Amino acid sequence: MGRMGRSWDKCFIKQCLVMKNKISFIVRVFGSLFSFGLIFLFFFLKKTEIIPAEKFNLFSVTIGVILIVFITLLCMMILHFLIKKYYKT
Repeated sequence: MGRMGRSWDKCFIKQCLVMKNKISFIVRVFGSLFSFGLIFLFFFLKKTEIIPAEKFNLFSVTIGVILIVFITLLCMMILHFLIKKYYKT
């Protein structure tokens, strides 16, 4: 009985670790796709000139990309914290 209980605990811990790795992988992939999508949208707007070309210069593009990456990382950290708190792993 005791041996079976210990193996069940090990199995449960392994399952939690696998779940945690899957969640962090999903968060990373989602964050990467989100940031690439925003950067692509940013340059798409520049190419199609929906926003006039005079408004775009190297400085504003650089600031925009840095802000997009920062916001994405912040969202990923918040999502990761909430998932950790919810699953208690």
